[in-house]
Amino acid sequence: MKFRIKEVEKEDWDELLIWRNDEVTRKMSINSEIVKKDEHFSYMEKMSKNKQRVQYIFLHNQHKVGTIRIDKLNDGFDEFSYTINPLFRGKGYGTLMMELYLFDKNGKYRCEIKPENVGSIKMAEKNGFTYKSTNTGISVYEFIK
Repeated sequence: MKFRIKEVEKEDWDELLIWRNDEVTRKMSINSEIVKKDEHFSYMEKMSKNKQRVQYIFLHNQHKVGTIRIDKLNDGFDEFSYTINPLFRGKGYGTLMMELYLFDKNGKYRCEIKPENVGSIKMAEKNGFTYKSTNTGISVYEFIK
């Protein structure tokens, strides 16, 4: 089995839009609106130039199974967000993807998760994140390594 994390490239954008607009993904996302292609491409273009944000694709045997996005926050934390390819959901890839990304890194990380997103809560907790607070109905988890 071969696992790899690479930075998102323009060739990935169409597939990421499909994942983003998946019904379950939207239900569990902070922003649950459907995203149009032109909006998505504009967002991705801006993101690719933002020095405070980076997004990765997690691959298993050349299959794109998920994404990780890291945003540098003003308080010294990195906000950790992620999406799993709907075709690979529920198979443990999210937990593994997070573990492999964090494996050799030190820092302060934060995730914002809807309380009903039990899968993401379990994934974060398995990787050392602990519940810190709830802000406007969103649970905040942090991990310091």
